[in-house]
Amino acid sequence: MAHNNRRTAFFTKNTEAIANYYLNLFPVEEVVRLLSLHCSLPFREIASSYTLRFNSVANAEDLRAFCLDTPLRLDVGAAYDIANGTHPMSECQPVGREFTIDYDFTDFCEYCDAATKKVCPLCWETTLVPLIKKTQQVISLLTSKFVIFCSGGKGFHVWIFDPYLFFYTDEERKQLVEAIKQELGFEIDEEVSVNVKHTIRLPFSLNEQFLCAPLDLKDVSYLNSFFSLEQLNEQLIQKLVQRTKHIQ
Repeated sequence: MAHNNRRTAFFTKNTEAIANYYLNLFPVEEVVRLLSLHCSLPFREIASSYTLRFNSVANAEDLRAFCLDTPLRLDVGAAYDIANGTHPMSECQPVGREFTIDYDFTDFCEYCDAATKKVCPLCWETTLVPLIKKTQQVISLLTSKFVIFCSGGKGFHVWIFDPYLFFYTDEERKQLVEAIKQELGFEIDEEVSVNVKHTIRLPFSLNEQFLCAPLDLKDVSYLNSFFSLEQLNEQLIQKLVQRTKHIQ
């Protein structure tokens, strides 16, 4: 697919800068904290490059090493009853995953380029900011324990860190999705929300040239939401990490 070729070309061209990000800037301790709120880290699925599923890492340094080794696409999946990689997956059962919501801004923006996953500042301000505000309003009725990430590609990922929802079954997730869709008034990627085995972009990982970054819901301007590889530095990463610190 074209976007896979584009992603590969970007990572090939920027190998040194990407390695520097994951080695020196990637907030691995904060990512591990978020992924370990309701389960032990070794039981979480870590995936890469679409095909490398069901990997596990023991600690923050293992996760950093995994990112350095396979940075092309980094996803996280469910928590399992057995540490991934120690038994055949046929013997493992998912026990939970954060309730997540995924929708693509290219579904709403007439002037954006779905092929290159680029959104223009005009569409962002006039169309997407109201959608973000609506999402914030609806999810706030459910819980305060959520973060909205700009995926770094063409979408938004809403992570809900509520411990009760973490252990929802697929059927319970489906019922919740239907209720949320009615409140939002637009479609979302139901598979990401309903299927507990589904993976989603690892927070703070790179997606082509942009970072999967948490939004500042007090300032969702275009310039405060999209961050390219060239922009990343220690001060900016520290600022972005503060956007997830309310999750406990």
